[in-house]
Amino acid sequence: MSALSRTLSALMTAGLLAVSMAAPASAATKEAEQPALDCWVQYETGENHCVKQGEGLNAAVLNLYDKRIVEDGDEAAQYRDGSSVQATYILGTVYIDQDYGGTSVTFTTSISTTCNTHSFRWPELTDVRWSDYWSGYANDDIESFVLGPNCKIGLWADTYYNGSYYDSATNRSTLGWMNNQASSLWFTG
Repeated sequence: MSALSRTLSALMTAGLLAVSMAAPASAATKEAEQPALDCWVQYETGENHCVKQGEGLNAAVLNLYDKRIVEDGDEAAQYRDGSSVQATYILGTVYIDQDYGGTSVTFTTSISTTCNTHSFRWPELTDVRWSDYWSGYANDDIESFVLGPNCKIGLWADTYYNGSYYDSATNRSTLGWMNNQASSLWFTG
């Protein structure tokens, strides 16, 4: 056995080197190689943040932005000294996989009446990045969603609300023909 073979064998045994005969990773397997994330985007400011799933997105947003992610009707938190925390209300959450799985982005607003009185638009999902952990954007990656209280969603296949259209007033575990097609979206009442 050559010195190179012994070195490679030792690295594989130690778990520091993996050899695979599989084909190159496709877009479908790309996310499996990266940690699943929970992400947040604030409508008015564009503030955003992601954490690995299970690491507490709400706590991270509270610590970094002094905002608490809440559903319509929830009360904003207070600090120990009694000062208030700004609430940011859920419009909806989109997921990269069917059945509400994989990386997600929760869209929020500072307007407490959310979709009852306003519409919220993202004309280019190429601007909504899942995070630095994963190089993809929300564009052409949505497969399921959960809506915030009183919100409906509209999804378009192209940017700026062009192309095929899909809308719903209820949560969807799959988008069927619209899976991995959405390039713009809006939330409304």
